[in-house]
Amino acid sequence: MTTPGSTRTLGQLAALIGGTLIAGSADQPVEELGGLEDAEARDLSFFDGNAKFKKAAMATRAGALLVREKVDFFKGAQVQTPMPYIAFQQLVREVYPEPVVPGGTHPSAVLAPGAAVDPTASIGCGVSLGPNSRVGARTVIYPGTYIGRDVVIGEDCVLHANVTLYARTRLGNRVIVHSGAVIGSDGFGYRRDENGHQKIRHVGLVEVHDDAEIGANCAIDRGTFGRTVIGKGSKLDNLVHVAHNVRIGEHALVIAQVGLAGGVRIGSNAIIAGQAGIADHAVVGDAAIVMPQTAVPKRVKPGAVVGGTPMLPAPIYIKAMAALRFLPALLDRMRVVEKKLGITAAAATTKTEDGDGSSP
Repeated sequence: MTTPGSTRTLGQLAALIGGTLIAGSADQPVEELGGLEDAEARDLSFFDGNAKFKKAAMATRAGALLVREKVDFFKGAQVQTPMPYIAFQQLVREVYPEPVVPGGTHPSAVLAPGAAVDPTASIGCGVSLGPNSRVGARTVIYPGTYIGRDVVIGEDCVLHANVTLYARTRLGNRVIVHSGAVIGSDGFGYRRDENGHQKIRHVGLVEVHDDAEIGANCAIDRGTFGRTVIGKGSKLDNLVHVAHNVRIGEHALVIAQVGLAGGVRIGSNAIIAGQAGIADHAVVGDAAIVMPQTAVPKRVKPGAVVGGTPMLPAPIYIKAMAALRFLPALLDRMRVVEKKLGITAAAATTKTEDGDGSSP
C-alpha cells in the first residue's frame, strides 16, 4: 500500500473481510494499516473493545477503525466485524504479502554429493547443503545457512539467514526457522571420572513437525538416543533452549529465554512464559500455563496455572506476591511489639534457631 497507485478504499477492504460499514464513506481512501498509536488520518486501525486499549483508541489519529460494535467516542469511519483483530491480520496478509522469492539455487551455494533440491525451492548465496540432504518444494533458504548430512526439509519452509541444522535433523512442512537458530547440536551431557568430565555422545536427532516456528537464536539439542521433538503448530520465541530428548506437544507456546532441561515433556496447547525453567524429566500437562520466571521441579497437572520459585498454584502465588510489599511494614510492627514485650532481637533469633519461636 506504500507504492504509487496502491491506495484502496475502505469499501474494498471491508469487502475483503466481509465487514459492514457502519460509519463513514465506502469511498474513503486507505493508505496504510497501523496500530492505534501509529495510524494517521488516511490509515485503518482496529479496536476490539478491550478496555486496556480504550485510551489509545480515544486518542488515535486513524481515519477508520475495525470494531466489534460501533464506538461512540470515535468520529471517523467504522467497519463492523465479529473479530476485529483477526480481520485486521487478514487485511495485513492481503495488503502486505510476503515477497515472492524466485526458485533456483544461487551459484555460490554448495551442494554435496547426493543432496537433492526441488526445482521450485530457493537456495540463497553461501548456503551449504550436506550429503544426502533433501529440500522440499517451494522452500526458501536464505544466505549463510548450513545444513548437515541426511537432513530432510519439507515443503513451503522458510529458513532465514545463518540457520544451522545439524546432521539428520527433520523439518516438516511450513516450518519457519529464524536467524541464528541452531537445531540438532549435542546435548549437555557428561559423566565425571578420575580424569574429569567425560563427554557423552549424542547420536539422536531433532524432529520439528508441520507448521512449527523456531525463533531467532534458539538452541535445540538432538536426543542422546532417540529424538527431540517440537510438535505440530508449536511456536518457540527467541532465545529458547530445548535440551536433549525434550518432547513438546502440538500447538504449545514457549516464550523467550525459557530453558527446558533434558527429557522434559510439554503437553499440547501448554504455555511456558518467559524465563521459566523446567527441571530435567519434569512434565507439564496439556493446556497448562507456567507463569514467567517459574521454576518447575517435577510436574504440572493438565490445565493448571502455576507460578513462582518454589512453584505454587497461581492464586496462592499471586496473593504471596501481593503480600510481599507489606512485609517491611509488618516487620517494623513486630519489632515494636517485641520491644514492648521485652524480647530482644538476639533472643528472638535464638528461639527461632532452637525451634521454640518464629519471630524474625
